[in-house]
Amino acid sequence: MFNMLRRLFKISRISISAIWKSINILLMAFLIFAAYCGYINPDKLAYPQLINLIFPLCVAGAICMTIINLFFNRYLTLAWILAITACGGPILTFSPLNFTAQNEIGKNTGKYFSLLTYNVFDFQNPQQINPKDNNNNQTASYIISDSADIVCIQECGTFIQSPTRSEKKQSDSIKSLYPFMSGTGKHVTKMVLSKYSVKNIPVSHPKWGSGSYQACWIELPALDKPLLLINCHLQSFRLTPGEKSVYREMAANEHATRSNLKEVKSQIKDKLIPALRLHAAQARSIAAFIDSINAENVIVCGDFNDVCGSYAYRYLRNRCNLAD
Repeated sequence: MFNMLRRLFKISRISISAIWKSINILLMAFLIFAAYCGYINPDKLAYPQLINLIFPLCVAGAICMTIINLFFNRYLTLAWILAITACGGPILTFSPLNFTAQNEIGKNTGKYFSLLTYNVFDFQNPQQINPKDNNNNQTASYIISDSADIVCIQECGTFIQSPTRSEKKQSDSIKSLYPFMSGTGKHVTKMVLSKYSVKNIPVSHPKWGSGSYQACWIELPALDKPLLLINCHLQSFRLTPGEKSVYREMAANEHATRSNLKEVKSQIKDKLIPALRLHAAQARSIAAFIDSINAENVIVCGDFNDVCGSYAYRYLRNRCNLAD
């Protein structure tokens, strides 16, 4: 009887170990797929792009699994380290740290310049930063204090061109700081503010939703040739505040209801996937525009409404030989 129990216990231990190893292997495969699924064209297969959106969470989970396996299986710990290493490139892509200085614009002259890109959200203050300071717009204050050589803004609204009486002082300060502007006119959603000469480049946009971009030449002392600057604002997911709250509730609550899941599934189908496909089309259009212009110095910036490592990001970076 004792031998039988010992045999059963041994078999159960082997079964649990096999299940644990299988779970780890599947999670490692999912991590690597999430790292590189941004290369898949969403026009052919869109759902991998959704997995790409959660890649940073996958990396955090992989680190947790590595630590857990230190206490259970050292070989699996080593396997997790190898899996994370295999994802090194994509991890560095979304990391804010740059460990190399390759392809730096300005390296030929030894001079450099600063650029700020900012979705100013109509110069609103939704987070209520210093709400008691009614005399100053916090977004405008940041732009003025940062004093970058070039500022690319999206969703600029009317603050700079048609300020209210309370906004006029800061608006005038921005205009004084940046005498050269591209993107002025009615119904403007993007602007380039510059301390140096700017020449606007006309661009044509296909019928592709709400995404758009502007282009201009900028003469900079730091460069021996003009800079081609593209300020873009790609397709929005167009999620309503109510839909965003559903995501927040699901993130905060482990026990999501069936209605929550059904609602999210509908949103993914109706909004996220079409937007991701439009991102790809818009990236291809921007790349074709860059190819049509003979420019040695190129910067593409703005609000991509996407993550680093997405298909749109990778397509632009690889097709146009851009560095991040």
